[in-house]
Amino acid sequence: ATTTMKTSKHPKSRFRRSRLVIPACLVFISVAEAQQGNRTKRRINSNQQAFITRKLEKSVDRGLKFLASRQDRAGYWAQDIGFKLNTGYNVTKRNRGHVGVSALALLSFLAGGHVPGRGEYGDNLDRGLKYLLRCVKENGYIQDNGSRMYSHAFATLLFAEIYGMTRRRDVRDALQRAI
Repeated sequence: ATTTMKTSKHPKSRFRRSRLVIPACLVFISVAEAQQGNRTKRRINSNQQAFITRKLEKSVDRGLKFLASRQDRAGYWAQDIGFKLNTGYNVTKRNRGHVGVSALALLSFLAGGHVPGRGEYGDNLDRGLKYLLRCVKENGYIQDNGSRMYSHAFATLLFAEIYGMTRRRDVRDALQRAI
């Protein structure tokens, strides 16, 4: 039986809970904006300011490097796992492999133009993908350590993105079961 630990409503405990989620989301958003900027840059004239700056590129690089440094050798990113209850959050497991956080981190690498098995973060993508594929249950639910449906959705999105890039049969099979 799992013991439910109630987290404090103190702002610092919320920060600890989101210590990886926030950087992953920020990197994902920054990279997505940068890619949109690349498309927009081609359409702007010389009187308009380009959206992509060297500062933004360096920021994205630092974010991806940070995420890579936090990946466990087994392929996942660790985070507290639990569930929202009323206005609080009940933690059921601390600092465990987290399906949703791992999927968000991997989406950040994809948004940065990285591909599983190739380039600077190819190994990170490979290890993370292997972890998530191991988390797919027979019924298609993507779960580990008590993670919930919200995490399943992020992992499903990741599988769709990777399948679109690689056409890997194992990813397609997991994606079909997850949907």
